[in-house]
Amino acid sequence: MVAEWDLDALSETAELIASELTTNAITATRSIGSVYPVRLWVQSDYSRTLITVGDSSPDPPRRLGPAGDTEGGRGLLLVEALSSRWGWHAIHQRGTTKAVWAELRDGGASMSGTTQGSGRVAGEDPWPG
Repeated sequence: MVAEWDLDALSETAELIASELTTNAITATRSIGSVYPVRLWVQSDYSRTLITVGDSSPDPPRRLGPAGDTEGGRGLLLVEALSSRWGWHAIHQRGTTKAVWAELRDGGASMSGTTQGSGRVAGEDPWPG
C-alpha cells in the first residue's frame, strides 16, 4: 500500500511496523480469549504515514525487553526504533477496545525519538478520524 502511494523509501519499514503491531494485537486478543478480529488501518498525507492496529484487549501495550534467547519480546522496541513516534488509545468500535499506532515521516525514522507510549485517550491520537 505505501509503495503504491510513491512512498517507496518507507515501504519496508511500514511493512515491518505493521507486522509487529499486528502480531502484538493477535497475541493480546488471544490472551483474553476474544473472537473479535484484529483491524489494520494505514493512512498517509504524503509526508507522514500512520499505521494503526486495533484489537479487543483492554490492556495497554507493554514494551518488554527480550529475555535471553527468546524469539519474542522485541516488537515494540522495534516499533519505537523505526517510527517517528508511537502510542495507543482506547476506542470502542465493533469489539475493538484499543488501537496502537506508529507514525512514519517521509525522510527517516526516529526523527524526534519521542515515544507517546504512556497512554493516550480517544481524540488525542495524532490523526483523529
